[in-house]
Amino acid sequence: MPLKYRWNTASLLQSSLRRSRAAAFLVIARGFIDIQVNGYKGIDYSDDGLDAAKMLQLVRHLAAGGTTQHLATIVTRPHEHMVRNLMAIVRARQESAFLRFAISGVHLEGPWISLEDGPRGAHDPRYIRTPDFEEFQKLQDAAQGLIKIVTLAQALKLCTVNPARLLAKAGVKLAGKLAVGAPADIVLFYFDGGQRLSVRSTLLYGELMA
Repeated sequence: MPLKYRWNTASLLQSSLRRSRAAAFLVIARGFIDIQVNGYKGIDYSDDGLDAAKMLQLVRHLAAGGTTQHLATIVTRPHEHMVRNLMAIVRARQESAFLRFAISGVHLEGPWISLEDGPRGAHDPRYIRTPDFEEFQKLQDAAQGLIKIVTLAQALKLCTVNPARLLAKAGVKLAGKLAVGAPADIVLFYFDGGQRLSVRSTLLYGELMA
């Protein structure tokens, strides 16, 4: 049965929810915010054919689990493919106030990540490339400024021009992926499939967070 609420800026004034055993398990709270949503329920932000209808489905599935806002995350793909999907996200947000609220921005998880097995994860090595600030600017233009976080491999910061500094100047938060000492605002800590949590893994996490 749908629930009706009435509230002001300070507190809940009235609810149609009757006191019952079920009511004791319900909580009214702000929704979760997820800074990395690659996809959900078979819909992926990096797939071909991304459109507003698919994004609406994805967002509704997330909302059903309590996540009300997120960063749409695009992984390593050819440049043209990434541009196309970024533009699709922009169009969808322009057409729907619901999507404009739910998709707070974009997280680029690639293409400037490690080529090494393990840290690379499921990214296609054919499309991993050296950081190119001009390419980032083209992607940001396609996204109309929506790119808020970029995942950057530690090894790739050793370029002639430090991409980390350029991205930071562009107002983008940096995420380090298994990168000890990375100049990262956010640490994305992944375990390879089947790897157990070990003392070494715990120590590495401590180094990342230091």
